[in-house]
Amino acid sequence: MSMNAELRLMQVPRVPDQDVKWREVLLTGQKIIATGLSIYDHDLYVLVTAQPQSVNKNTANPRIVQEVQVRLNRLSTGEPHPDVRKTIISFETREEFLRPHVIIRYAGDNLLLVLWDRAVVGGPDDQVYIYAWKTGELKLRLSVPSQTYNYPLFLTTDIFLLPNRKTGELEYWRIPKNPSDPAPNQPFFVLSLPQCRSGRSFQSILCRAEPNPGTRSHGASKPFYDDPHQAIATFIIEVRSSARFGQRVTSFLLFVHRNSLVGCLEKFPLSTSFVNRPQSVPYDEWGPSICRWFSIDQRLWLATTFGQRCVLPPPKANTEGAPLTLLDFNPVNVAIVLAAERHRAKVAVLDDEGWNIAHNEHTGRVSEDNAENGSGCRGKDMEVSPQTCESSVLEVSPHIHVGKAETGVSPFVPRLGASVIARSMDPLNDPNGCFENTVYSSLPYTMRSSQEKYNSNALLLDEEGILCIKMNDDEMCITEVRVLHYGYG
Repeated sequence: MSMNAELRLMQVPRVPDQDVKWREVLLTGQKIIATGLSIYDHDLYVLVTAQPQSVNKNTANPRIVQEVQVRLNRLSTGEPHPDVRKTIISFETREEFLRPHVIIRYAGDNLLLVLWDRAVVGGPDDQVYIYAWKTGELKLRLSVPSQTYNYPLFLTTDIFLLPNRKTGELEYWRIPKNPSDPAPNQPFFVLSLPQCRSGRSFQSILCRAEPNPGTRSHGASKPFYDDPHQAIATFIIEVRSSARFGQRVTSFLLFVHRNSLVGCLEKFPLSTSFVNRPQSVPYDEWGPSICRWFSIDQRLWLATTFGQRCVLPPPKANTEGAPLTLLDFNPVNVAIVLAAERHRAKVAVLDDEGWNIAHNEHTGRVSEDNAENGSGCRGKDMEVSPQTCESSVLEVSPHIHVGKAETGVSPFVPRLGASVIARSMDPLNDPNGCFENTVYSSLPYTMRSSQEKYNSNALLLDEEGILCIKMNDDEMCITEVRVLHYGYG
């Protein structure tokens, strides 16, 4: 039986009333298992497909393996990318995959794929591939027991991190620079997450940080850009309790700057080893000063973070909706709000254009002549709160027909103040006793909420917009996408 795979692409509208056009990619006999984009740097989209292949079908032990193809196309035209020597990279899985799944990450000229089977735990080994995407050269291949690695994270263009859910560790791996260099078979540096209590274990560790290392500024006309080295890395961590402890899954969010993870290499040089597996650095030694933990009561989509900002969704099962919450880990923005709080402590009353003590609002401007924030924004008159902005509503029918975007309401208003959370050694709320010891963190951030209430199934965040996703009752089909242009002020 033949399979048809279809991919639909559109550019998210950046202004109200912008026409929305879909572009379709149709493949025959293939199943799409992953997509990835490098929009500004390479005008590239990566399409990963899989096709079942029978092995030893005429014997007593027939098997089904997957022929995986990585297609490298130009995003603007849909044609094969002109900078690529090998526009389709193909390989066969060595073992039987019932539901192959791939996570794609890229940094510079390196393309990283993690392949695993979503069908069963204890299935075929997880596979890690790193290619030079322009030449098709395979730089590294790893094979590890099922459900060990799922979500990789680039720290630099040649160092990547793999969360190991079986050990509860963050492993640092180095990509060989030359084809003649030996490929590593173990990490060279390891950080431990907090130790789970007896009867608990890590069910999953998902991670993401955007933009990726090697990404350049993508437009002088924009008033900002996100420095990939300063980007916040988000980890969604699920801890499972065994049946004798009630068999439940507890979810946590962990935030840490990418450059802080890189800085651990300099902070703990004696823990690095390229010969034997290194001894891991305990969380209490590396984590509390650079991390921020949250306990969450619902599943999140991973793409709720971009740059140094994260949007938190409204509670579920609330028909009236709830405000959206935007967290900002930019240290300069934190410093501005902290300075405002110190100023309020000294000045009792100011006019309407200054600091309002009672409502914690900043309605003026702060001059930062020589400051550069973590997003790469330099210059005077940086607003703490986002500017007034418009939203666009994309009504999506079952046939994926999208009309013209409609003008909506600003999600954040200028007079809405930002509060700062900078508690030193803040203990994590661990409602189900997942960890052996109290987990502390102290990474400061600012927090502000939208004036409007929203009700959505999921949220996504990019460099200048929040996408509120509504889905049908079984959450199998997207019915509406609302684009909130919050800007940066």
